[in-house]
Amino acid sequence: FLDEKVREPSWSPFQIAFFLLNIESIANEHSKDRTLVDLLWFPTGGGKTEAYLGLIAFNLFLERLNGLDTNRTSVIMRYTLRIITAQQFERASKLICAMEVIREENPSFLGESRFTIGIFVGGDISYNTTTQAVENLKLLKDNDRYAKNKFVISKCPWCGAEIGPNETFNIVVGLKKRNKKVVITCKERSCTFRKGLPIYVVDDEIYEFTPSLIIATVDKFARMAWRKESRKIFGFDKNGNRVSDPPSLIIQDELHLISNALGSAVGFYEAILERMCTKNFLSDTEAVRRKII
Repeated sequence: FLDEKVREPSWSPFQIAFFLLNIESIANEHSKDRTLVDLLWFPTGGGKTEAYLGLIAFNLFLERLNGLDTNRTSVIMRYTLRIITAQQFERASKLICAMEVIREENPSFLGESRFTIGIFVGGDISYNTTTQAVENLKLLKDNDRYAKNKFVISKCPWCGAEIGPNETFNIVVGLKKRNKKVVITCKERSCTFRKGLPIYVVDDEIYEFTPSLIIATVDKFARMAWRKESRKIFGFDKNGNRVSDPPSLIIQDELHLISNALGSAVGFYEAILERMCTKNFLSDTEAVRRKII
């Protein structure tokens, strides 16, 4: 039997401490701690992700309250392993859905643009193009044995309703083609997100819509050298001109896994990311760097 006294969600002391330690350097672009890399070292399962998500929510809400660009990527959260990235994407999607519900209730403070999340990993986990996504959705609906379901999520982050192929009834739930794209929706009648979840799982959509939060693997940013569309994530237009602010917060999870050859490659691209995530890069006095955790 379930205990009638259901435990209310709460923060652990270390999470509150880490949160308070970092909000000043996140809120103040000219903070002396802005260029420090803050490290959260805690055992697996201890609540590190929730501490990160708390800072992400603070960063996104604060930027909206300050009237900054709303249709841009504000936070990038990076991992080394694709399977971990997919798992954390589901957890972060719950946060974004909760924030979107709050935004819809307070549009005068938080704007009309949705809070969104995207996963940026690679062809083994998600789709690179909208054409691939549409073609594979058709194969899934036709019960083609060669079809691969790479829409990442299997249930609605908000209500838990099923999304994707249902082998029992041979149907595909919550995935529909709309304007030559695949839209992820929830079919639960009482769900807030029946018209569409604020989720993007295709690379082309990441470039086009620049989600508020991008969950990515470190190696994926090597695509910047081949896909010029990726510059939009960092606030540049097709001609290389800055048209919006770059991401202001980067969270690198599982840092200890970046070593050896992978570490060398990541270090090379880190210099490029540093440049692309800095406002007024050429000015020693006005340059504004991103916060790294």
